Amino acid sequence: MNVAELIDRYRVEILDDNITPYLWSDAECINHANDTIDELAEDNLIIKDQSTAAVTQVKLLSNQTLHAISSSIIQARFGRLNSTGYSVVKTTEDWLDANVSDWRDTTGSSPSHFAPSATNGYLSIYPKYDDTYEYEGASDIDFVALTKTVSQPTGDFSGLTAGDSVYISGTTNNNGYFTVVTVGTTSFTVSETVTGELNTSATIRRVMDTLLLTVNRMPLTPFTEADIAAATAITDVNSMHHSKLLNGMAKRAFLKPDSETYDKNKAEYHRGLFEVDKKKIKKSLIMLHKPDRALTIRSGSGIGN
Repeated sequence: MNVAELIDRYRVEILDDNITPYLWSDAECINHANDTIDELAEDNLIIKDQSTAAVTQVKLLSNQTLHAISSSIIQARFGRLNSTGYSVVKTTEDWLDANVSDWRDTTGSSPSHFAPSATNGYLSIYPKYDDTYEYEGASDIDFVALTKTVSQPTGDFSGLTAGDSVYISGTTNNNGYFTVVTVGTTSFTVSETVTGELNTSATIRRVMDTLLLTVNRMPLTPFTEADIAAATAITDVNSMHHSKLLNGMAKRAFLKPDSETYDKNKAEYHRGLFEVDKKKIKKSLIMLHKPDRALTIRSGSGIGN
């Protein structure tokens, strides 16, 4: 079902409001749909993602424990390193605080654990990478636009190689990720656009690896009225659950404060149906992820016993 089909069914089957002028505008119907999908995403974790790079890929920097993640993430389920495919164990900062002394400053060759941070929108890694590929300026790092050059007269960038990705912070105009093209001792060039800037106290950190996450998240972009005309596909919700959006939308519609739209009893009726729908969705997700007993390895036995 696409957005146009959803709104059409909503108007015909639920609202009895398919003749203009509508009692509920297209904008209101779209808001009902967005709010319902948000509710399912938060309560039922219906959106599982391991492929959207902006959400599931976390670039791990030298000498950095805390890393920013997408604010759309509700739950980070699993993690693995891009370079090796090795799993990184999910834990909590509370567990690390209780079991690992000074874990935030511990360095190692690669992280073994990650933990969603108490600071929303971040996760921590343990151990962090050391400061070998961290370069700090003291009002002496320059950016040259014409040649796309980053330079520091007393610096030593010889540890970088062509193709490395670095993250620059602490500037006015050049914060972000850059790809190294050529390397000298006191300077390197990048492929991206550089804004001319002199005597900065920039910090440059190499991207050491990428943490690949499997997450449950909120929708990234809410639907708009334009999606009705465009018949935009509803991809974040499994097609088998599209019809279950209708009751969630209706429980909102009938609370509109107008003599022709407000009906507390209808709102409550659809709220009850939607709670049943949510239980059905939860059951289907459990069944989808339930392991096949015949293929489950049990202690003291072989596969299939």
